[in-house]
Amino acid sequence: MGETKVMLFGGCCLVIKSDNNNRNLKILAVSRKNDFNDFGLPGGKSESKEPMIRTARRELEEETGLWVLDERDLVPVYSRISLGKDGYLFCSTFLVTETRGEFMQEKNGGRIAWVHPAILVRGCFGDYNVKLFENLLINYETDEQDPTKLIEDIKANIETKPC
Repeated sequence: MGETKVMLFGGCCLVIKSDNNNRNLKILAVSRKNDFNDFGLPGGKSESKEPMIRTARRELEEETGLWVLDERDLVPVYSRISLGKDGYLFCSTFLVTETRGEFMQEKNGGRIAWVHPAILVRGCFGDYNVKLFENLLINYETDEQDPTKLIEDIKANIETKPC
């Protein structure tokens, strides 16, 4: 008989900003502790019985120093189940519409940076980020995309999707 796989849960945050007159999209990213060139979204695995939205909120603060005052500022935009070495991981990504606090340059051993989406599709979570970006119509192959309009479009699309 095969080995029983456990189901783990996780949450991550998608924080978007713009550079150069709202034309160049940048995403808040955190490097791996052992590889400062391998970036992913701030996030991690849930603690015992912790809802994924709280995981995302907690991990954002732990990894970047930024925090979310109200969970309504976390909009669920993408979820996926994948099989990893520890079992199945059900991960949800939340678009962050407002943050507070001071952005820290380095925290918890990793590097923090605003990066182009193309950087995130090359990291160890690249396949997840490709699907996330495709789902949200984030173009990771070009420099020109208006983040303000993108966020408005994402929120409008979510509000109009039937449950």
